[in-house]
Amino acid sequence: MLNVCQRVLIRLGKVESLCLAGAGIALVLIVGVGIVARYTPIEFTGAMTAPIEELSKLTLVWLVFWGASWVHREDSHYKMTVLLDHLGRRTRAVLFIVDNLIIIGFSLFLIIYAVQLMKSNLDTVTLVMQWPVNWWTCGLLAGMVLILIYTIRRLILEIRGLMRA
Repeated sequence: MLNVCQRVLIRLGKVESLCLAGAGIALVLIVGVGIVARYTPIEFTGAMTAPIEELSKLTLVWLVFWGASWVHREDSHYKMTVLLDHLGRRTRAVLFIVDNLIIIGFSLFLIIYAVQLMKSNLDTVTLVMQWPVNWWTCGLLAGMVLILIYTIRRLILEIRGLMRA
């Protein structure tokens, strides 16, 4: 039987996957519209290229950091296990724990940095569309919070496995 935390993480994973798919589709459509707008006479499109370019950058930033959290959750990032394959199970577990503690520390550092950046840029807007700069920083913050959650979960499961062995 799944506990509440596991059910929340499963739902979060489903929502995250759907949102990432939607953001990917949105990015393709936004860039496609931007390409068409760039080569269409100005009488038809007006000044559409600037907002489309900013929207595509915003979507890309969110996709990068949110996608990084998804890759981390799915444990599908690139790994080189040549050295690890020759180590014992307990040594691999200890290295796994150290690795995840480093990821937690780095995620916390970036979360603190993003929050400080957001505080200092409360009134800052982009030059072209006057959009809040913090919309970009929120992408970093969301991705790092999700990575932190997934790493803590993975670390807890590994420590429980070590205690049972």
